[in-house]
Amino acid sequence: MKKLLLLAPLLVLCWNLTGQSCTADWTFDDTDLTIQFTDLSTSAPNDPIISWTWDFDDGTTSNHQHPLHTFPAPDKYNVELAIWTQSGCTDTLKIPIEICEFSISVGQGSCDANGNIPLTITVYDLYDNAKKVNIYVDGNLV
Repeated sequence: MKKLLLLAPLLVLCWNLTGQSCTADWTFDDTDLTIQFTDLSTSAPNDPIISWTWDFDDGTTSNHQHPLHTFPAPDKYNVELAIWTQSGCTDTLKIPIEICEFSISVGQGSCDANGNIPLTITVYDLYDNAKKVNIYVDGNLV
């Protein structure tokens, strides 16, 4: 009599127990037409970020980590940063920013017989960013 010996194949499942970890993050300076963007993204200690792609929502992009960008005109833009790490972890962060156009002009009239000098103050605020405007004359709020 022959003995039949069956050996079941051994199935081994492997996966990365450490996981990938990266987070896109950034900030920017004052919103003038030219803005300095600063990458604040993070990744795992042994998995450095190797690529940055900025999309400025004006038809232009940059691959610099901390780009200086000039927008074509005051407007609202959805700026996005995408990062990639050495192991292939990716993340993106899109933040809406508004390039403000804000100016104030003051016109001064001539002194009248009562010693009053008329002032005309014009506030130009394209996107209504100035929610409150305080005007002081001789230290007093008017």
